[in-house]
Amino acid sequence: MTGTIETRPLADAFGVEISGVDTAQPIDPATFGAVLDAFHTHGVLLFRGQHLTPEALIAFSGNFGKIDVHIDRQYQLAGYPEIIVVGNVIEDGRLVSLFVNVDEEWHTDRCYMPRPSLGSLFYCVETPPEGGDTKFAGAQAAYDALADDEKARLDGLRAIHSFAAMDKHLRTQDPTRAPMTEAQRREAPPVAQPIARTHPVTGRKSLYVSPEVIERVEGQSEDQGRELIRRLTEHATQPQFVYRHKWRVGDLVVWDNRCMLHTATAYDADRYRRVMWRTTIEGDVPY
Repeated sequence: MTGTIETRPLADAFGVEISGVDTAQPIDPATFGAVLDAFHTHGVLLFRGQHLTPEALIAFSGNFGKIDVHIDRQYQLAGYPEIIVVGNVIEDGRLVSLFVNVDEEWHTDRCYMPRPSLGSLFYCVETPPEGGDTKFAGAQAAYDALADDEKARLDGLRAIHSFAAMDKHLRTQDPTRAPMTEAQRREAPPVAQPIARTHPVTGRKSLYVSPEVIERVEGQSEDQGRELIRRLTEHATQPQFVYRHKWRVGDLVVWDNRCMLHTATAYDADRYRRVMWRTTIEGDVPY
């Protein structure tokens, strides 16, 4: 498709709603160039009223780069390994979707991989009438607001991110979750990531913190590291840095994992279904 895109701010620090793009149709290079510029500038993009098949979501996602096949293979959409299902979908008494039903820890997707996700795409298939929102935090604006001496202390400091730590957290949400396999341990061993990460396109720095995934901070005691990550996360998730998205069926949200944090909020999973399709785009090595 070819067309003129229009944008509307979602929050003061970041994010825009884009109109004039049908993500279910092929997108021409000029139009996608404008979308990509908005992605790099604003961090979160919202497309309302989309009608996506799995094939269309995969095709649109591929414009951003190579799609990762998620390490949790049990949550893949049947026939579409590029898509994982997030929500409370139960088949034969077993959850077949990635289930989170708390105000979970703030995080960035696949930060436990050597090449974490560049970005994620979340498409709303079903949503409860209340709850189940997603909150986003602008980690670049949060970094910019730090005092200069704090920025200097963070320079070169790294934290150890671990899929095993996240797996332990997810097990508290879903007791039926299969144990972590040896293949998963080999695919995602603990990895050191910078706490202040530089965006490879814009050159801006952001806070790269995921409390549920971080095991420790290099060169610090466990308690010191935990306190540092807690303090930075609290700083980054102050109201002036946060946008809360209330989902509608047909919403497609794309966010930049290199400079955004996000978190889910709780909903009545016994009364309502929440079904989201997610793709993640392979990124590069953080620095």
